[in-house]
Amino acid sequence: MKARLIIIISFLAMVIPLKGTCQNSIPFHCEKDSSEIRELIRTLASEKEASFNKRVAEAAKSLVGKGADDGLTSDSLYKLRVNVDTFTPMSFVNSCLALGKASLTPGAAWRSYAEAIRNYSCRKGEDDGFSSLFYHTSDWIGDNVYRGNFTEMTDRVEGTRNKTWSLDYLTFNNEDIPALSNPETLDKVRMTEMGFRTHKIPYLPKQSITNKEIASDLRDGDIIILISDKERSDFHTFGVVSIEADGPHLIHFDRKQGIVVKEPEPLKRYFNLMAKHFSGFRWIRPL
Repeated sequence: MKARLIIIISFLAMVIPLKGTCQNSIPFHCEKDSSEIRELIRTLASEKEASFNKRVAEAAKSLVGKGADDGLTSDSLYKLRVNVDTFTPMSFVNSCLALGKASLTPGAAWRSYAEAIRNYSCRKGEDDGFSSLFYHTSDWIGDNVYRGNFTEMTDRVEGTRNKTWSLDYLTFNNEDIPALSNPETLDKVRMTEMGFRTHKIPYLPKQSITNKEIASDLRDGDIIILISDKERSDFHTFGVVSIEADGPHLIHFDRKQGIVVKEPEPLKRYFNLMAKHFSGFRWIRPL
């Protein structure tokens, strides 16, 4: 009897901490997130023949209308969260990727989403607080390409150019970011951004969107990044491509409107409308 009791206690000691660690490492934004994520994953998984990339595009459509996450400027403990209600441009794209990836796992629930969102959102896929979260798309692309999550399509098209920026937005604006009031966190972020001084950013000129090679090869779930004209940051906006009858459309978090939108105009027309706000674009394909 004593031996059986020891075995049971040992088993519980192993299981309970693991469960607690999983839940506490990535907190929930609100109580309904787990049920909402489960339903989103179930809907995506019901299309059994749909590719991962198609599921990413469908996930993006399902999040249209969702609002803004203002935690960067209001939360002193800003960290990765299980959240499909409010977004930044980066967290929106990562959530679409995570939902698509989780839907490929049989019987997947919020835990599969949580693991996937950590993988896409954190440097090396390891959550170590605010300093491990991606802000600059160049950092995000480089790390995820290295780990086999993405392939960069930008330099596969003739006419690629380069822009040199120093990406130090977070350090420069640290007084407006409560999480950086912690000296240790600020030091880590500063060290990361020092690696992106005079950083060379590959991009395609905005008019390249009319290139037949690009038009014929764009797929559902591809990621388009509009390169910023402003120093210290490397994107104006970025989002997920959805292929429609009239061509590719961009689904993204629009900071001006404060919600996720599906642009009503095809990508070519949208680029013309936004021409004065960006200098070119990067093209990424999730794997």
